[in-house]
Amino acid sequence: MTQKTELLLSDDYGRLWVAVRCAELIDAAESGEEGPIELRVEVQAHRLWDDLVEVRRDKASNETTHGWQVKRQRTGLDKETMAAQLRALASSDLDMAHLALHSLEPVP
Repeated sequence: MTQKTELLLSDDYGRLWVAVRCAELIDAAESGEEGPIELRVEVQAHRLWDDLVEVRRDKASNETTHGWQVKRQRTGLDKETMAAQLRALASSDLDMAHLALHSLEPVP
């Protein structure tokens, strides 16, 4: 088990977020509606946006890749952390990125 996987297992908010995404995947599959068709946790190819990577299909059957960074902290994000996140995103091939915060916090 990787260190990142061990951290996820100790992160109730992160596990809850993955469960919500899984529920949406099941709902989309059962209803035939648009939504996620694939979920992967801790994807090394998407540095700093790797907590959850989701492939979504829209009504026209177009697929997009979404990266999620899940933050369980209850304090503001420091500028260096946010700058690193944005630099990683700039060189990523993700179609969309999502930052999930445990609570409303200042983002520089």
